Amino acid sequence: MLDTERLLEETPALGSGWFSLAKEALIMPGVNVPRTNRCDNLAITGIAITQNTEYQGQAFVVGKSSDYSSTILHAKAIRKIEYPIHFSPNFLIAYLEVDPNSEGMSVGIIDLQIEPTPSVMWAGRSIYQLFKNIREWSFMVDEPFSSDHPMATYSKLVLESLNPPQQIIDEIDSMPDMHLAKFLKGQSDYKIIPNHPSISQSFKDWIILKSQQYPFKPFEEQL
Repeated sequence: MLDTERLLEETPALGSGWFSLAKEALIMPGVNVPRTNRCDNLAITGIAITQNTEYQGQAFVVGKSSDYSSTILHAKAIRKIEYPIHFSPNFLIAYLEVDPNSEGMSVGIIDLQIEPTPSVMWAGRSIYQLFKNIREWSFMVDEPFSSDHPMATYSKLVLESLNPPQQIIDEIDSMPDMHLAKFLKGQSDYKIIPNHPSISQSFKDWIILKSQQYPFKPFEEQL
């Protein structure tokens, strides 16, 4: 379980891990996770929301590089993976932490502002940055964009499923633009993560509430 301090951290240091949106899948060694000697039959994992779609080359898959980068995220480099929110069977909010000193790691710290793989711009160093990205992408489903990109459709699903109160939506909207909004506005620095204001206690309380309502549940607990 991800500790509360990291879950609610407002300004995590570079290299301290990141939050992302994932979709639920049963573990298939050698298919959606690296092949191991463990028996993980009927175990649940989170995989990239683009996996098995026409956009799958835009995201990291463990053990492989994306279509945009030579960076490889090896399984042995993953120091921690947690799912603080699990809205089964639709989506998970994942937290991934990498050991930059791991043997065979093709790059040290994965800097979300430098790494060219597009999926890093859907993630956030904090869970609040992730929700800002989700909010921006959720509009892409509607006209005039009418996008079928998984980050758009899953983002809309997240907001509809978790149903943040208007107070939280207003706070998210007041946060500085993240990558997508900056890109659509023609800003050349769209890769740069802006400084974010202090997060309200109400937002933090809502995050805790959702993590308690929708904790990660292994497959056997869902039967």
